[in-house]
Amino acid sequence: MKKNLLFGLLSILSINTIAQNKKISFETSEGFTLGSMNTQQNWYNWGYVTSNTSNIVATLASDGVNSVHVQTNTDAEGDWGGILYELPTLTKFTLSADVYLEDTDKSDYDMLSIYNPDFEYLGGFYFDYTGAISIGADSDFEEVGKWTPKKWYNIKSEIDLTTNTIKYFLNNSLVRTMTTTATEIVEFDFELDNYGSGFYVDNVQIINNENMATTDISANKLAIYPNPTSHVLNINTTKKIDSIEVYDLVGKFILKADNQQSINVEHLNTGTYIIKIKTGDKIVSKKFIKK
Repeated sequence: MKKNLLFGLLSILSINTIAQNKKISFETSEGFTLGSMNTQQNWYNWGYVTSNTSNIVATLASDGVNSVHVQTNTDAEGDWGGILYELPTLTKFTLSADVYLEDTDKSDYDMLSIYNPDFEYLGGFYFDYTGAISIGADSDFEEVGKWTPKKWYNIKSEIDLTTNTIKYFLNNSLVRTMTTTATEIVEFDFELDNYGSGFYVDNVQIINNENMATTDISANKLAIYPNPTSHVLNINTTKKIDSIEVYDLVGKFILKADNQQSINVEHLNTGTYIIKIKTGDKIVSKKFIKK
């Protein structure tokens, strides 16, 4: 059940605006187009899932006509990869999605996985190749049922960081309640280990359960753009930036800038990097692609 430790770092991040209740069905009316999912509406690939193996398709859906299809990468058998969506700062919220898994006796799937700012895996729905469904984190998984291929499942997590609890629901039935020490969750992912079968995702919902009537959770957020970039990476925030640091994916320091709203990355090699932005007593880590 242990995954490649690298996958926790491979998260390409960009702040997105979510009102109180966001539904994503990958429809053209939502601004999506058929073809490669990567970079569309703040969805990204990571690890051994590529732009060729994650596509918006109109062949199967649980809601509307489109969904995301993640195919197995035959060149990376046994290696983890997936698709991700970054979250704004939320304290009490619900994440849910419909997932369709193509086959047993092939890939393992980790669905609706959640991560903290250090990209540590906090938990999710683990559909393993034997047909078992387990819920939890790497050191604390509990089997809660069985799954069959070629069938839509609704999975949902109700997260309350004020009470340090996460409730997991399978097809709207509560199947496990866990505690967490996390103070912030920054993204959720859908992942597989590329053993010969893929999956579909549709009807993704993000609901802010705190002050839903009045809270604008997109206020004072930090965004980086353009991403990917070939020259300058800009930072959009209402706060004063103290410093900007850039690292490669293994944590090697590359460059630094102080008191600036942008940084020139033109000389960097093509690839994915981590940018750390310090504003007052907070440090925000994001990923960007240098073209």
